[in-house]
Amino acid sequence: GGINSHEAVRALLNAGASGVQLGTPFAVTEEGDAHPNFKRVLAEAAPEDIVEFVSVTGLPARAVKTPWLTRYLRHEARIREKIGALKHACPTA
Repeated sequence: GGINSHEAVRALLNAGASGVQLGTPFAVTEEGDAHPNFKRVLAEAAPEDIVEFVSVTGLPARAVKTPWLTRYLRHEARIREKIGALKHACPTA
């Protein structure tokens, strides 16, 4: 995450990366199929609006701090516990 400029891509490639993936910068383009409200929230977000957390899958995530995300983060531990319980309850193939 955090790759948002040509300079950032160049620095990573120069450091030995085989490739670099960009996502969010393209989400707000006219060609992108995201909802206009989603694009607006991303485009208007300031650096201090971005929150890093661990998703329910256990992977690192970043998102704009919205009322929804604030509620999610308040209940994150409980949600992750429930997801873990569901994984253990499901038989594996």
